[in-house]
Amino acid sequence: MTWRTQLGDRILKGVEAKLYLTSMQYAIENLEDTRDLEEPEVLTGDRLFDIADFEQKIVLLHRCLAALLSPEIESPMLSNVIEAAAYFPFAFLRMRLEDEIYIEKDSIQMTV
Repeated sequence: MTWRTQLGDRILKGVEAKLYLTSMQYAIENLEDTRDLEEPEVLTGDRLFDIADFEQKIVLLHRCLAALLSPEIESPMLSNVIEAAAYFPFAFLRMRLEDEIYIEKDSIQMTV
């Protein structure tokens, strides 16, 4: 898995690659489940990516994954939208972790 960054090519391997791919899989499932919502549930901080429709996001995510999965495929030119697509699975993880922390804090407060 190779990704061109400002610091050079980035290669994901082993556990790091598995984490990224698993996160992407769950993030895409969530994206599909929430595609009819007016507001996106997962925000990357990039307005253009965040307001893109489902199909546009899938194309961008596919471009990122193709480059990350196959060194033969040239990495896309870096842009804010491509960077947001690459960040999307981490934004999803962050959202889910924040939800879990909030639920846990809420349940602890209710038992006190």
